Amino acid sequence: MLVIYNEDIIEKLVEIIKGVDVKNPIKIYVFSPSQDPWEALFEEVMGKVELCALPQAIYNAYRKITAP
Repeated sequence: MLVIYNEDIIEKLVEIIKGVDVKNPIKIYVFSPSQDPWEALFEEVMGKVELCALPQAIYNAYRKITAP
């Protein structure tokens, strides 16, 4: 399972996932203000990943922690 806090790392992460053999899809949660699961950026590795919606409660807690 991966939890991505910064969407700027997605492209680099996709390159890493391309080189990894997996038996089961890697569950990926992405923190996103728009709650966009970023399917387009993971298109090349969709057979290796399962994009998951981030539960709203976790997203709200994260926003409270990181708010200025």
